[in-house]
Amino acid sequence: MLHPMTWLVIGCFFLWLFQKRITRGKKRLIIIFLILFAYVTTTPLLPRALTVYLEGQYPPIDVEKLDSTKTYHIIVLGGGMGYDDRLPATSLLEPLMLARLVEGIRVYRNLPNSILITSGHSSINRTPQGVVAREAAILLGIEARRVFAQGEPSSTSEEAETYTKRFGTQIPLIIATSAIHIPRSVFLFTQKGVTHVIAAPSQYRVKLQNPFTINQFLFPRFKYWGDVQAGMHEVVGLWWAKWKG
Repeated sequence: MLHPMTWLVIGCFFLWLFQKRITRGKKRLIIIFLILFAYVTTTPLLPRALTVYLEGQYPPIDVEKLDSTKTYHIIVLGGGMGYDDRLPATSLLEPLMLARLVEGIRVYRNLPNSILITSGHSSINRTPQGVVAREAAILLGIEARRVFAQGEPSSTSEEAETYTKRFGTQIPLIIATSAIHIPRSVFLFTQKGVTHVIAAPSQYRVKLQNPFTINQFLFPRFKYWGDVQAGMHEVVGLWWAKWKG
């Protein structure tokens, strides 16, 4: 329901359904609105503004400012994977999940007393995502005894709940996830009682030094719908989490 195409289809459906009850002037206004909506969601200005708003709430983690003598937990949140018995674990993870894992490993290598926790379930009752991500981390050089998997959670809220039940709430926790997903993740883990949450954003959808070009506005692209959908998913998800308390 958060994809712009869905909104356009619904708008066109209601326009067709009530066409006999709507005056010609109102029809024109509705059609103009739908065209403008399609344009602003397939050109970079609105999608970029929404994405930058979410991704800019927490800066990239500066590991040099962390106390390397302290113990940290680093959790890599689930981001998707596929199954293919021919492939190693590193090739099974979706790019989103792989980017989160790489960020978690980057932070881990600068904190010798930390442990790495990979998370995520399987929607088709096969090897859970968290287990495959653990295997990938080991293939990338992490000691097996320093990386743990939680394969039960199917949502960020469940990931937070599973973590706190297993590891408690007192050890500083670094969350490695997509930059656009960081605000909701930090809120949910804090809501579950984790006393010290540190954001480690990755997989930035917007690179701020990339300039706008005239072609981006002359030739709308459907790829921006992905940014709108991802941004609205996070905004609505955060509202829902706060409403639920």
